[in-house]
Amino acid sequence: MRREKGIIGPPEEEDPVLFRDAVWIWNGFQMLIETRDYGMGGPMHIKCIEIESYLRLIGIDDEDDIPLFFYCVMRLDGLWLSDYYEKQEHKKKIEEQRNRARR
Repeated sequence: MRREKGIIGPPEEEDPVLFRDAVWIWNGFQMLIETRDYGMGGPMHIKCIEIESYLRLIGIDDEDDIPLFFYCVMRLDGLWLSDYYEKQEHKKKIEEQRNRARR
């Protein structure tokens, strides 16, 4: 995907491969991102009730699919939040460096 857009970078920066069997999980996660609450410190975890509601909304009731979806969404959410807060910390450090350089 990156090459198609003319973006070249090291292999570790390539877009990950998403298997067809996992597309429904990824699409669900993308929808659920929009439901997350934000507190004073920033975004919070996607609530279990939101995940459960989404599953009911799209009609997923298979005994194997529900725990798989919960597990995957919770893991993806944790990764998303870690990435978000790492980026915020990086921005904060850069801003502190700029402030020190101005003095």
